[in-house]
Amino acid sequence: MHVVYILAVVLGAVGAAEVIWGFLDIMLAAILIPNVIAILLLSKKVKALTIEFFTSDQYYLKDQKEKKRKKAARAGYDS
Repeated sequence: MHVVYILAVVLGAVGAAEVIWGFLDIMLAAILIPNVIAILLLSKKVKALTIEFFTSDQYYLKDQKEKKRKKAARAGYDS
C-alpha cells in the first residue's frame, strides 16, 4: 500500500494539473454512480420505513409520550 501512496505523490508532483483533475473526476464518478443507483433502488423502502417509524407507537410516538410524561412529572404533576 505504501507503494501506491508514493506513486500517487510522485504523479501529483510531476503530472499536469488538468490530467490529474480529469482522473479525479472519473474516480469521483466511479464512486458516485453506484451510490446514486443504490439510493434510487432503496428510496421506496426508506420512505416506507420512515412512515412506519414516525407513525408507530412502538418507536417515535412512544418516545414523544415518554418525554411529555417526564416533562409533566418535572412540572409537579403526573398524568
